[in-house]
Formats: sequence, structure tokens, C-alpha cells
Amino acid sequence: MATRSKSGQGKPAPKKRGSTPTAKRKSPVKPKLPPVSRMQRPQADAELGEQVFLLKVPFEERQLASWGGAKYYSGYGFAFIGQALPPSLKRFEAPAYSWEAYVEADLAGAGPGSSKASLDNGDFTLRPDQIEDRNQALRALKAGAPEFVIGSDTGVGKTVTAIAILKATPARNILVVAPLAVIANWRLHLKLMGDGGKRWALINYDSAKNLLEKPPAKISSSTGKPVQSSKATLNRAWAREGAAKVAWDVVVADESHLLANPMSQRTAAIERVIAGPTGAPPALVLRLSATAGANPAKLSYLHRGLAYVSGEKPLRATSATAYAKWCEQRGIAVSVDRYDNLTWESNERDLAVMHDLIYRTGGLNWALRRVPEGWPEQQRNRVPVEFDGPQMDAYEEAWEEFLATMDSLGQRRTGASHRASRATPSDAAKGRLAARAAQIRYRQKAGLIRAPQTVDFVASLLENDLQVAVNCEFRGTVEAIRAGLEAKKIGTALFVGGDPHREQQRLAFQQGAVKCIIFTPDSGISLHANETSVGGTSTERALVVAEPRWAPTPALQIEGRTQRNGEAALAYYPYAVNTIEERVIKRVIQGMRNVKMINGDDTSALEALGAEMGVYIDSEREGSAAR
Repeated sequence: MATRSKSGQGKPAPKKRGSTPTAKRKSPVKPKLPPVSRMQRPQADAELGEQVFLLKVPFEERQLASWGGAKYYSGYGFAFIGQALPPSLKRFEAPAYSWEAYVEADLAGAGPGSSKASLDNGDFTLRPDQIEDRNQALRALKAGAPEFVIGSDTGVGKTVTAIAILKATPARNILVVAPLAVIANWRLHLKLMGDGGKRWALINYDSAKNLLEKPPAKISSSTGKPVQSSKATLNRAWAREGAAKVAWDVVVADESHLLANPMSQRTAAIERVIAGPTGAPPALVLRLSATAGANPAKLSYLHRGLAYVSGEKPLRATSATAYAKWCEQRGIAVSVDRYDNLTWESNERDLAVMHDLIYRTGGLNWALRRVPEGWPEQQRNRVPVEFDGPQMDAYEEAWEEFLATMDSLGQRRTGASHRASRATPSDAAKGRLAARAAQIRYRQKAGLIRAPQTVDFVASLLENDLQVAVNCEFRGTVEAIRAGLEAKKIGTALFVGGDPHREQQRLAFQQGAVKCIIFTPDSGISLHANETSVGGTSTERALVVAEPRWAPTPALQIEGRTQRNGEAALAYYPYAVNTIEERVIKRVIQGMRNVKMINGDDTSALEALGAEMGVYIDSEREGSAAR
């Protein structure tokens, strides 16, 4: 793995006088690459029976790892060199199929597979529909498709299908990028199904930059010294300019809708990883998402497949401007705003065009969407809540604070004065961050004020012998609802980020030990009835979305936590009337309908709910401001 050496780490070759990094750089790498470049790495003495143990150390526990004898290596993280991992470091041992385990095997000169996991398992049986989906994907990849999309409904078994596809390909090095909460599901299925003797690495989106070399420091032309840049600037450069460390054969992007913004660091880093090292062919891409995109502006990350089906040469990356131009050429109303964000003018034609390009492409079938027959339709109920006098006063106070913040940032200017703004890019970025923080505080306020009514509503559902899953966006609301339920003597499980015991809490709910669970993720958690793998109960479930998301994709994903694998769960949406929450619910319903139209699903239930609330397609522009 290529790294820049640090003083006292390893034994780099002595530099020749007058040499420069440019002078030392070799010619472009040939397509046939080692799994990981080896310019510098932790060294073990084979004659002493030593080996390198790469460790997965949380940031807050780095001191513990150092006390246990681990050493930090730039570009690698913490490692221990010895004959065996001491007990004090066992907690940091690299999990099977982790990025650390991948590099550790590379350092040891290992071949395919991992000693920490099974190589294959012939006992796992695919369903007929999964075999059909696997074969469709294999035909598309063999025909030259640069990427394949599994857009099947939530709970259909996309992970199983993806592993079956990859085991049947000649790919050797396979990277899976997914939200942190989903990684455990991939690890479990690889152990159940076997890894096919291939080399797998599982990593979450937030760690994707670790797959890239940090670009060299920029040198000032005037002083000849490195330019001092902020951490944010360095991170942006790392994501957009870093060279890929590994030539992956396939990159799997699970919950791929998280890459909808082509200008984000997350998307930029994944694009660099897919493109591969200089001189290497790009990786094939496998996308998994039940909610690929809420509208055409959210689908730029599918640029390889869209180019392929359009008869164009797929590019290694795209930009917001390039994607908007591609859309414009096809009459799709996508454009770029002054902040380089993609926007879309709502209309039904564009949704139909994108559906045809993705799912109805004649012989170039580079995507599939499966909604099993006989599965129940998701049912939704709105639960309007009226604030009393003190509650409305608190809400109006929050609204005035929000407006004051936006006024102070100059975010509410429109027309010529807005276009004439002379703010620097740095000032604009700070203003957007401050505006985002103010918006988040304001969004949280309504859920907190409404918490007592949410508690009463959940309690009423529990009295009807239901198990209830309550989704919140903010931790403050989680604590308020939990405290209210405990005051009513109702035991509650929690599934929130950062809690090491959250899986035990989930199992307590699934197995019926507790009747209510409060959770914050919108993916990577199963809360449906009859989860056979854990002995789940058959008790009917209800979902209460205590804080409505402001976008349709996470809203649909949240519904998929309880209604999946053929099990039904009625979803309830509490909201405060005559507040921004009511407008948000309307906009999200419209956005959900857009997602369903792109996927080719039945939209009648959403249209009926929308008509009930006065929502019609084209009734408001996507992203418009609302109070």
C-alpha cells in the first residue's frame, strides 16, 4: 500500500541528494496490479514466526491500543507485530472481510479467501426468483454492461442475489461499500453462503477515503513550502484527487441512493475507487437500492449505465454540469443551481423517461426491479396533531428564531440582489452550514414539542396488542419519547447509532421481550414480524414515524424496516397541523410517488393519500421553501 513515510516508521531507503518526489516516481502502473501497492508497510520477521495484525481501532480508543503494544502506521492505521495477538488487543482484531483483514492478508502474501471466514458453503439454496435475477445480471455483465442495478423491493433478498452474482463471475477482488449498519448483514450472508474463494472487503461509506492515497501537499510557488490548508480542504482534495490503492474487479454500492449528490466527498471518493489506479481498467459496478432515486436529479450516480444504454462510452466519473447537459440533450428538466446542486422541474414525462432508460431497455437489460406477487401493499395513515396554546407559542418562537438566523445569513434574499452577492466561496459555504444547522434545530423543535402526543399515540397502539417500532431522526426526541413511555411503565428498546448493545436491543423487540422499540437508522435494520433467523414473534407490527423525514427516499426506506419479507405493518405519520410538518408530509408523499413511478410500481395508494391531503403532481416545485 502506497504511503508517505513518517519519521521513525519502517526503514525507507535513504534519499539521494537532490532527488525529488517527481524524479522518484515510476512510469504509469500497468493494468496487471498487485492487490495493494507496497511502497512501505509494517514489517514482520518471518524467521521469528511473526506476523502483522492490522487492527480496527475506534478513534476514542487509540490510547488503549497503544498501551496494548499496537503501533500506528500512516496509511495503514494501528498494527501489532508478533507471533500472536495479545489478549489486550483482541477487542481490536480485524473482523472477517473487513478492509483491515483484506490488507492484513495482503501483507501476509495470502491468496483468495480469508482464514477468518469460510471459503464456500454448498448448502445455501437460492429461490427460483433469485436464480433468475442472478442469470439476468450475468448476461448483462457478459454483454458489456459497466454496471448493473438490483432495484428490487425492500426485503426481497438483494444481498443474497448480489453474492450469488459475484460468486458466479471471474472477479477476484470484490469491494462492498455500504452504510455501517448494513455491513454486519453482508458479513453474515458471506458466512452463510460462502465467499466463493474470492477476496472480499466490506467498508462503510464514511471510510471510503481510506481506499485512496492522500494526494501530495501543494507547494507554494512563492515560498517553495507546503501550503497550509484546513482539514476540510485536505479532505476534499483527498476524496477528489486521491489515487485508488487497489484495482478492484467489482465494486458493490449497497443503498446506492446515498451517492445521489455528484459533488459530495462520499460520491467523489467512490468514483475514484471505481476508476481504479492509473492504467488499470475501471471496476464493474453492482448497485443495490429499493429507492434508486426520487427524481432524475438524484440519478447521476448511474451515469455509467445510462451512457451504456444510450450508446455512449461510459466515463470514469461525472459532474453535476456534465450530467445536467446529458439530461438537457434528452429533454429532461434537470439543471444546476448557483451552488452546483442538481435540481429538477417536476413533470411526469421525465419520470417515465428515466424508468424506460433504467428498467425497459430492450436487449440492454442492465437493471432489474422485483416486487413479489402476493406481498401486501404498504398502508399509510396520517395522524394530525393540534398544538395547544403553549405548544404553538413554543413552535412560533422556534420559527422566529429560524427566520432571524436566515436573515442574519442573508439566505432569504432573492432576485437581483441575490444574484449580485459578492460573498466568497468560503463565506458561502459557512453560510450554508450555518443555515443547515438552523434548519435542523427548527426541524427538531416540532418533534420535541409533539413528543407527549406521540407517547400517547404509541401507548394506544400497544393497548391494541401490537408491537410498535417508533422512528426518530434526532436523539433529543428519542429521549423525550422514551422518558414519556417509561413514565407510563412501558419498557422500550433502543436502536441508535453508537450503542454497542443495539443488536441485543433489536433482538429483545423481535423476540417479544419488549413491545416497543425506538430506532434512528433508515436502513440496515429488520423489525418485521416472523423474522425466522432469530425466532421472531408473529405479533402484528405498527410503524410510527415520529419525525417525518424531509425527503422521500429515507421515508420509503424507514417503511421497509417493518414491512419486508412479505410481512405487513401499517405506517402512521404524526404531524403538527398548520406547521411546516404538514407541508413536509405533502411534499414527501409527492416524492414517494415519483420514486414509485421511476421504479414502475403501483402509485394508486399514494395518489389516494395525496388527494386526501390536497397533494397533486406538479403542485409545487421540488425543494421549494415552506413554513
